[in-house]
Amino acid sequence: MMTEELKILIYKVLALTGKPEYLLDLAREYREQETTISCEKAVEIYRFLVGLNNASAMNSLGYMHLDEKYFPYNPKTAFFWFSRAAMLGDDTALSNVGVMYYEGTLGKVNKKKAEECYKKAAGSSNIAAMFNLGVICLDNKNYECAYYWFLKATELGDYNSYLNLVYMKTHNLIDIPKTRLQELVDNIEQINEESKTLSRKI
Repeated sequence: MMTEELKILIYKVLALTGKPEYLLDLAREYREQETTISCEKAVEIYRFLVGLNNASAMNSLGYMHLDEKYFPYNPKTAFFWFSRAAMLGDDTALSNVGVMYYEGTLGKVNKKKAEECYKKAAGSSNIAAMFNLGVICLDNKNYECAYYWFLKATELGDYNSYLNLVYMKTHNLIDIPKTRLQELVDNIEQINEESKTLSRKI
C-alpha cells in the first residue's frame, strides 16, 4: 500500500517533469481535511511548487492567508502571493488582487486599481473579474456597461451574472429580450429548477 509520503514524492517527481496538477490536486485534498497535519502537508506541497514558479500554488497560499483555518489572518501576505501569481499571468490571482483593492483589505480602497486588475483578468476570460466589472458598472448606474460584462460572464456559464441580468430586466434598467435570457439560461450547465422557473416568469 502506498504511503502518503511516497505519494507526495512521486507527485513531486511528476511536477518536476512538467505535471504539477497531481500535486495541486493532492494539496487541495489535504486542505479540505482541515486538520493541522493535513494543512502542513498542503503548505509543504505549495512551497515546493512555488520553487518551480507555479502560479496556482502561489494563489492558493494567498487564499490560505485569508482563512484562519490555515494561518493567522494576514492580508499583506495574501496580497504578496496573489501579486506574485498575477505577475506570472494567473488571471484568478489578478482578479483577487482587484478584490483586495476594491474592498480595501489592506486598509485603503482603490477602485481605480481594482478596475484595472479586473479588466486585465477579464481579458483572459476570468468570469469573476467580468462579474465584478458588471457590479461596478451597475453601482455607477452605467447599465449598458453592466449588461456587457454580465452578458459575457453568463455566456461562460456564470449563474450569478445571469441573476443580475434578470434583476436588470425586471427593474426596467435595460431591455433584454426574453428569448435572449432563455438562450442564456439554457447555456448554464448547473442551473437548478428554481432558476428555470424564474426565467419562464420573466
